[in-house]
Amino acid sequence: MLEAARLAEGGDPGPTNRLLQDGNAAAEKYIKMAGLLAQVSHEEQARLEAELTASFKLVATAQAAVAVGRPEPELAPALRRMAEGAAPSLPAGEGPVAAAARSFAAAREAVPPTAPAASEPKDSFLKPDAFENPVYTRFALKVLLAVFLTYALYTSIGLFEIHTAMVTCFVVALGTSGETFHKSTLRIIGCLIGAAMGAFAVYFVMPHLWDPGHLFLLIAMGSLIAGWVATGSYRVQYAGFQIALAFFICVLPGSPMDFGPNYDLSDAGYRVLGILVGISIMGLVFSSLWPERASDTRDQETEAAIEAIAEVLRGENRLESVHRHIGAARHAQEVMRFEWPTPLAGAQTGATRRLATVGELARLLPLLGGMNTTGLAATLEASVDHRPSDPDEAIDSGDAIHDRARVLAGILTGEGKANGN
Repeated sequence: MLEAARLAEGGDPGPTNRLLQDGNAAAEKYIKMAGLLAQVSHEEQARLEAELTASFKLVATAQAAVAVGRPEPELAPALRRMAEGAAPSLPAGEGPVAAAARSFAAAREAVPPTAPAASEPKDSFLKPDAFENPVYTRFALKVLLAVFLTYALYTSIGLFEIHTAMVTCFVVALGTSGETFHKSTLRIIGCLIGAAMGAFAVYFVMPHLWDPGHLFLLIAMGSLIAGWVATGSYRVQYAGFQIALAFFICVLPGSPMDFGPNYDLSDAGYRVLGILVGISIMGLVFSSLWPERASDTRDQETEAAIEAIAEVLRGENRLESVHRHIGAARHAQEVMRFEWPTPLAGAQTGATRRLATVGELARLLPLLGGMNTTGLAATLEASVDHRPSDPDEAIDSGDAIHDRARVLAGILTGEGKANGN
């Protein structure tokens, strides 16, 4: 609600992208957990879920209104009071943000029906294609091979101290090569920074410590730096945990029976060496055996986002899915730079432009309600299926937003044909 109020005042819509791409998944888990623990009734749980959905639509609508230069600043005070739990009277208005705010207020004040709701399909622990899609089997075999190679290496040379190499294979293994190499980079960089901090503390700080309180203060300072990184951007969070672990290995004794500071840096050195061995073998296996490119994931998520946009235009409530797919595509595009060999920039220009066009079209979705968008949805579906389609078949309403959406759909159709050929 506070974000919607900020946008209503004409704030920058850019930072809202991350909030929308994260979606309601985390909040829905808390609501379901509250229901399982009987902290809320089933009726209250249904009301909270409806309120959560309405708030997502409100934020998306406010972002779209600002993006097209139509903010509604008169709503900002009421939205801020709503964020505090009050029930203010909303100013009368015909704008899309005002309509979304009234929908949110209605969801908050609605009395849940007493009749049992229709049963919804329950989430499964496994993916629907867990036993059919060969990608999962290939991934398991790649990780198994990397683990076997690292284990065979350090046991054959009698250097068990670098067993972190095998642990690294489990920790950094992710769906695509880009994600795997990204996490590997964070792991080794964090370990090197933590080891450097620990070595500095051991050689230059430890000789001047005379009290347990001094050691606690040193640990607190190292933890502060690591915690600052770990609570930062999701792009570097994992490095913060590695900084802390390597630092603790340097300054704390390896055995709980040993009291006092640690002066042996061999454990930290073996950890660095083990991680280097682990990520080297993982890089070799994941880049040469059934490589799963992040660029493929980006393209798949982009097409899924287009399909979800078409369903939204046909009246289905899939706005959150649209932003979730776009967020996954953008994340895949970010980690592509860590892949080896690096994808050619020229070959990725079209896919990058296509993703940007989908993101711009998704931003306009909340403002297209009430218009005849069936032709627009058909154009997008043709883009996904690489079928010929004339964007002029969509009804021209004379509205600038609708015309802009038609232009974006036409761009996607043209690129879809190019990609299909």
